[in-house]
Amino acid sequence: SALSSVPFTLRVQFLIYQHFTDYLNAGDDAKLLISAAPSQTKLFVHGREGDDELFAQEIQKHALSTVLLFPSDKAIQVEEYMALRKEFCAEPSREGTPAELSASVTRPLLRVLVIDATWRHAKAMHRRFCQAEWSQGVTQVQLSPHALSVYSRKQSQPDRICTVEAVALLLECLGEAPEVCERLIEYVKLNTRALRGETLKDSQNLYSGVGGHPAWYFGRRWV
Repeated sequence: SALSSVPFTLRVQFLIYQHFTDYLNAGDDAKLLISAAPSQTKLFVHGREGDDELFAQEIQKHALSTVLLFPSDKAIQVEEYMALRKEFCAEPSREGTPAELSASVTRPLLRVLVIDATWRHAKAMHRRFCQAEWSQGVTQVQLSPHALSVYSRKQSQPDRICTVEAVALLLECLGEAPEVCERLIEYVKLNTRALRGETLKDSQNLYSGVGGHPAWYFGRRWV
């Protein structure tokens, strides 16, 4: 079987701006979004020919509906963003399955942008992003999670979490169904187990979407 796509109740698109050194990194988790939301995820690789230009065009075209999830002094707390842009948030009193909630309400499309790189590379990419004229209008938000990461790369600080965890926390704050956010976290846990060699040798077949397993070349070493 394969990992099925996640039935988001919010209208959301994911933009991954990834450093080229992380593209074939077995420990990188952002590519899990390609399996979780194959039709709602766009990947731009910083340093790959043509991608930086395409990324700039995408951001410039949709700057006002794009939120950059990145901890910096330019970022506001997600609660403040919710107060400013209520049209992107779910109504807390509504009940139903994710599919029912998604079908019953038409919301504007929110584009969630994440910078996927080591902290050193991410800071440099963020600095260049902020300096670019085409990035004006993008709102930057940050989270302050209190739970330690489930990621395989052990973190000593609770605010150091992986990309998919940060996305799940953001969506949860915006009113996404709890079971949807939990599925994203479960994908991270499953990927961690795969990287540790705790799953079957054909575990890469669990992953669907472009590229399959986010560490596809790593998984094939098990064959």
